Amino acid sequence: MFSELLDTQNTDRRYLPPGCAHDINRQVLVQKAWETLKQAQQHTEVRLKKYIVTSEVSQGTFHPHYELLGRIYFIRAKLLTFFPQFVPKDEQSLPTENFSGQRRTRASVHWGRLFLLEKARLYAAADGSSEVYAYYASIQSCSYLFAAFDTEENLELSSHIGNKRLNRSSCLEWAKLLRDHALLAYSEMGLRCYYEIKEKSGLPEESDAYGHYHIDKLPAIYESRNLKPTTTHNRENTFLTLDMSLLGIDVKNISKLTPNHPTHNIYLFGTNACYLFFVRGLYLLCSDSTDEFKESPEIQWKLKLKRALRLLDMAWAIADNGCSITRTKQTGQTIRKISRSFTPKRNANQYTSNEIESVQDLYPRRVSEIAALGKIFSAACMVLLLGVIPPKERAVMNTNINNLLGMLHNSNRLSQTLRAHLARQKRYDGNLREYLSNSSHIIKRYATELSRSSNQSDLKTCRDTFIKELFAVLHG
Repeated sequence: MFSELLDTQNTDRRYLPPGCAHDINRQVLVQKAWETLKQAQQHTEVRLKKYIVTSEVSQGTFHPHYELLGRIYFIRAKLLTFFPQFVPKDEQSLPTENFSGQRRTRASVHWGRLFLLEKARLYAAADGSSEVYAYYASIQSCSYLFAAFDTEENLELSSHIGNKRLNRSSCLEWAKLLRDHALLAYSEMGLRCYYEIKEKSGLPEESDAYGHYHIDKLPAIYESRNLKPTTTHNRENTFLTLDMSLLGIDVKNISKLTPNHPTHNIYLFGTNACYLFFVRGLYLLCSDSTDEFKESPEIQWKLKLKRALRLLDMAWAIADNGCSITRTKQTGQTIRKISRSFTPKRNANQYTSNEIESVQDLYPRRVSEIAALGKIFSAACMVLLLGVIPPKERAVMNTNINNLLGMLHNSNRLSQTLRAHLARQKRYDGNLREYLSNSSHIIKRYATELSRSSNQSDLKTCRDTFIKELFAVLHG
């Protein structure tokens, strides 16, 4: 994905993809990425055809053929999401193609992304990877939410495959169904990661060594359930308190969609759990129910938004690079120490909470897009809360909004050691740079409007308009 990572202003040839001139632009990079994916798909399909010719069809079902095809379609969906006008016309890969002049229509973008993610999800199912399936289903659920907040005329597709139409209610239904599919598919992996954390916490050694990397062990874990936030803070740092009302889901809340319905709680542990938290929080924010799993006749906005905020906070906290890394010399070798402090990082210029602090140092891995998008929609929840909280609490909420937006990642925040691990690139999250800037302006504008007005009487209309704007700027 050179189109996302490459700094087009950097003329250092070490950063250039093969065969690219120093004056390459983003549009050409996207087109090259798309063409490379076509070549990868053709190569994989040729291999599968050879198995048929040699009467070894069963060999084609082996790993990694379907995994590769799923990944190819998923990367195409990402390109179509972030650079819809740079993706070349390709009716073979995108039967949903529809143009108005030289520009791809919004309907074509929505339908094309859903088509590509459906293919990726089905290939993940064929490969047998429940974790990857959950990951793709989560993103497809989010894509239905993007479509739900667009106008109906932008959801009507006329292409060579016929006329297709979506509406808000059907999009929300599909988003909910795919969210449930993702949670059920992740249950096995989540349970495994849950047991691994329990088994490896509270051990006497200070760290584990993985080659040149030394990583701190986890402290002993205390599982809380539905306790008040003030009681989940661990002041003595002798154990780590995890709120299982967020990290665990009662399987009875989810409809039985498969014969192999889990009999145990669904646990959202593991690095990819951030995708599940993100889709849970985003769906709750966008739905018309107070509870994420139950229908309600009337929306209780304060309860709804606070719950969505906590879920989205968990998403970006798990996805963020909370651990700190330092480099030292020991017996002539370079050792990289990954520290997990799990201590409150009380900084007047940063937004945090007990839930964030409890999971931010769990995994030394960054899922960059969820870390950024999670912060954006957490801030969106705070903005809408301005319409339901007392006026005296709005100053603190506005401070939290500004602090959270100030935490959006960029290369200036990278430590020297982290910059070295990223080949000293000067850019980071290039595919999100414009979106983060535009969405931050939208959030601040709505925060100002809601802070000046009395309690919002029609918060649903405000929510719909606000979220529609945030989704719209995602496509440029």
